[in-house]
Amino acid sequence: QKGRFDLVLSDVVLPDGNGVELVFQLLEQRPSLAGLLISGYTFSQSEWEYIRQKGLTLLQKPCKIVDLLKHVYQSIKGTDSSDVVHISVIDDTFDLSALEIYRDITDILPEILGSCNVACLFPSRSVSTRPS
Repeated sequence: QKGRFDLVLSDVVLPDGNGVELVFQLLEQRPSLAGLLISGYTFSQSEWEYIRQKGLTLLQKPCKIVDLLKHVYQSIKGTDSSDVVHISVIDDTFDLSALEIYRDITDILPEILGSCNVACLFPSRSVSTRPS
């Protein structure tokens, strides 16, 4: 997606690629970008260390929404972001339970971060939330 955003949150395993490589590519283009990875797979100690050395956080699925939001907050507060935080959530699986989680995120993040714009994007569908 074009536009300004401060954080990329990606699953490690993507249907058409690798989330780790995606995040690394985005960080090469914009070093100030914060990156979070999430996965249900088990990783070796060396894989965990490699991801940490790159300055990324890897969350294990399933994780509580509160833990996810804490990591989002911790990641964003260290960026060169302006007063308004812009977040794009891209999910290529699009199921209703995920949509409910993203709506929770859009409700909770402004309370944590203050001024915050969040967009949840799906392959052929777009669910944009109201800017706060």
